[in-house]
Amino acid sequence: MDSCIQTYTGLKFWPLEIERNINNICIEDIAHALSMICRFGGHCNNFYSVAEHSYHVSFFCNNQLEGLLHDAAEAYLFDIPKPLKQKLENFVLYEFQLQKIIYNYFNVKKYFSKQLENIDGAILKTERNYLMRKGFYWSLDNFNNQSFLDVNIECWSPEIAEKKFLDRFYDIKGE
Repeated sequence: MDSCIQTYTGLKFWPLEIERNINNICIEDIAHALSMICRFGGHCNNFYSVAEHSYHVSFFCNNQLEGLLHDAAEAYLFDIPKPLKQKLENFVLYEFQLQKIIYNYFNVKKYFSKQLENIDGAILKTERNYLMRKGFYWSLDNFNNQSFLDVNIECWSPEIAEKKFLDRFYDIKGE
């Protein structure tokens, strides 16, 4: 049995054979899937998609395409909450390899930057403050010293998140 998934646009994608997927990466698949995935494993006050998160990150990065696509591998491997993901060494390796392939596919230069890591942490802190119940403060690892960012979290529907993500992609690419 072929161990692939079918993407939104009908392509085949092999989650465990990262190199096999180089020609099956599609921005429409990424936008659609990320718009349907809820951050925080769904344990937030309102639906908040990975697509909306990525959209916001892109505006703070010098390399805006790196920011927009920084969680693109999750479109194919899905979002796993950080405390669990850190325990899944093989998963983290797959995700890293796929993310690198996606960056290369979309011609992103200089990726996995320290700036992106800091912005992602600051937005995570902002999102947690807005989307999570008050009174429980979980570890943010290296992000405790980050300040909050001025982000207008609207909790878009998947349809709006997908459209805004794609519009942002084409705006950055100049298409």
